[in-house]
Amino acid sequence: MQKILLLALFFLFISFTLASPIGVGVNPAELFFTDSSVQKFFVINTGETKANYSVYSDNFFLNFSEKSFSLDPKKAREIIVRISNPSTSSFEAIISVKASIDSSNVSSGIRIPVKVNLLPKALEEAKRQPVTESNITGLSILSNIPAMIGLVLFLLIVVALAIMRFGKKGNYEKA
Repeated sequence: MQKILLLALFFLFISFTLASPIGVGVNPAELFFTDSSVQKFFVINTGETKANYSVYSDNFFLNFSEKSFSLDPKKAREIIVRISNPSTSSFEAIISVKASIDSSNVSSGIRIPVKVNLLPKALEEAKRQPVTESNITGLSILSNIPAMIGLVLFLLIVVALAIMRFGKKGNYEKA
């Protein structure tokens, strides 16, 4: 029984060591467009290792000065967001920022709410901007798969140990 417990702890330890510390932050946490069709935000590497970042949106009216780049730990990158040729002066969107590192399949992400309510002058400015390629991409929901697998294995072993310990006949006390 101790061997099984040690094996479970070993798998748990291995799964957490495979997960690398990836950090992603943004400032500001929300973007509001009213009197201009251009805004900016910063992507910040809050982690302890160099990471690769990608920026994209669920709305093809939003275009970015950079879509992919790398950042050293504790460094930031300014991203300019431009609204191009919107069909309406008021809409909401999401900007997604995804971080990953080369040595792992682990990624992390953050989403920025965008609220657009363009005044007439800003709407005219935005309509003059050409639409570029679409930024629509999916965001990874499972950002720490090795740790999740280790946790599931650990829980399965704990349940198996409990069944072995309490599931045998004769282990019950008589009332």
